[in-house]
Amino acid sequence: MPLLEVAGVDAFQGRVQVLWQVSLRVEPGEIVSVVGSNGAGKSTLIDTVSGLTTRTAGTITFAGRTIDQVPPHERVALGLVQIPEGRRLFPFMSVVANLRMGSFNGRARARQRENLERVFGFFPVLRSRMHQVAGTLSGGEQQMLTIGRALMAEPTMLMIDEPSLGLAPLFVKTMFEVVQSIRAQGVTVLLVEQNVRKALAMSDRAYVLENGRIVLEGAGPDLLEDRHLRQAYLGL
Repeated sequence: MPLLEVAGVDAFQGRVQVLWQVSLRVEPGEIVSVVGSNGAGKSTLIDTVSGLTTRTAGTITFAGRTIDQVPPHERVALGLVQIPEGRRLFPFMSVVANLRMGSFNGRARARQRENLERVFGFFPVLRSRMHQVAGTLSGGEQQMLTIGRALMAEPTMLMIDEPSLGLAPLFVKTMFEVVQSIRAQGVTVLLVEQNVRKALAMSDRAYVLENGRIVLEGAGPDLLEDRHLRQAYLGL
């Protein structure tokens, strides 16, 4: 049984339809990428899965349960956690206070100390900066903090929106390594990413979204050999 299944979903932003009959699945333990150009509907897709954007058709199933009517905070409690594009930290709060904001659901709150240690294991620099104001961190450190905050919620599945956006090349490399490490610890990952080459190379499977529609799907490395994708996104 897929951990996440999106079936025939339509969604709008205001009066504009953004998603058209989108279907995808994510199996437990996979890294699955959704790639495409700006404006293709990638962020709307994961916002719809999170419950932040209302679908107008289709169904969304998580861990065998239809969650179409489940509010966003309850989806987090079920283990479905989104890392939004643009970090969206609390810039005037400390690093450790930002991390604790991630553990608002009862299950995660009870293990807050253990989860903090888990996050510091992924990102040792955050331990050394734990009392620093989040807004004074570098861009790469802020992205680490954003991922760490999501891990505090004890996700079963983590949806990550553009983790490499605006980062220096060294931090981009680090972010993709972190995603692989998260999967190695048993967390399923749905990755939305404009860096098509890196995303597909590390993904078990991937979907290409164009103008709100899925136009290609397959094993990540195999899609790197697809002629349409190479011409459209890799300039080859």
